[in-house]
Amino acid sequence: VHSEEPLDASCTCSTCTTFSRAYLHHLFKAREPIGPRLLSLHNLHHYHVLMAESRKHIQAGTFAEFARETLDRIDRHEHSTKKMSEA
Repeated sequence: VHSEEPLDASCTCSTCTTFSRAYLHHLFKAREPIGPRLLSLHNLHHYHVLMAESRKHIQAGTFAEFARETLDRIDRHEHSTKKMSEA
């Protein structure tokens, strides 16, 4: 992987705003312990944002629509034809 793009361009976590996909790939290939830590920070940030958005939609009474749209977006991403190696 030689992509200088962030892991997730829409993510505001310190991993995505600081490190490229290529660097993260290198850390895993080199078995550097910071690699899994950086991905853990990204994952924790992702779920923190997801739960904050869920609470907001529950309080507004729009959770069903939010959940449907979120699951559709995840499903599209999971079944995307673009692979990490193509990035």
